[in-house]
Amino acid sequence: MGIRRVTPRGKRISKLAAKHADAKYKAFCERYLWLLETIQKRFGTRLSPRHADTLLLAVADRPRP
Repeated sequence: MGIRRVTPRGKRISKLAAKHADAKYKAFCERYLWLLETIQKRFGTRLSPRHADTLLLAVADRPRP
């Protein structure tokens, strides 16, 4: 999955307050929000969900170094 390649693990990602959520989907959402916020801070641009998905698909398709 592309999201794991471009986001940090653990405590560097803010946790969402969702008590009754699917754990895997919640973790994905936390990483997704981190990605959107980081891109906005570093590059001064907001990605739409479509552009973020396109970015993640491109990352997932690239071979690992």
